[in-house]
Amino acid sequence: MHKSGRTNKKRKIKKNSRAGQIFREAALSIANSKHSALSAFYKRMKAKKGFRHALKATARKIAVFYYRIITKGIAFVEQGIQLYQQKLKDQQLRLLQKKAKSLGLQLISG
Repeated sequence: MHKSGRTNKKRKIKKNSRAGQIFREAALSIANSKHSALSAFYKRMKAKKGFRHALKATARKIAVFYYRIITKGIAFVEQGIQLYQQKLKDQQLRLLQKKAKSLGLQLISG
């Protein structure tokens, strides 16, 4: 509100939708599972950004999978935690090699 008592028309009120609540609850149940790639993603985000951000990011990921299944008919296959961790390790290695190259260094695997 302004000092004059008028409301700010630019500010929008955020509302939590029912679908969003469903996806957040699904993300919370996935967070408690042990052997899924989504649970590994949740744990990584929780360590990095905290509980709320991790929950929202995981819920969004589930919503994207749901959207792809409904609109395009693409089947969702759980890949498991091992494949997720391997992809993450490969990604980190690529980024490290790129950073070393930009600094004029060379990586030696051991």
